[in-house]
Amino acid sequence: MLGKTLIEMTNRERSNLIKTVATTLEVVASRAEERGDEITARNALCLAMTVMGCAVEAGRDLEPAELLLEQAITVIAQNSDLGLEKSGRRGLH
Repeated sequence: MLGKTLIEMTNRERSNLIKTVATTLEVVASRAEERGDEITARNALCLAMTVMGCAVEAGRDLEPAELLLEQAITVIAQNSDLGLEKSGRRGLH
């Protein structure tokens, strides 16, 4: 099965994706903070809040949402060594 673009997704699917990405960023922030990496923790948390804020606006213009989600997924991938699997939460695959 191929993935859908944001435009092809229903509002519910978009909302679920945004919530999943934001929650995973919060886990990244928590793990970074545990490691003493305050910069990554703050960046991930701010990005999570921005992504969640984007959920409200996503119905109007999807380009900013796409860019934010791409950035968020990059941050998640770069910090995949922070033990997301051990937390009982899984990031995006």
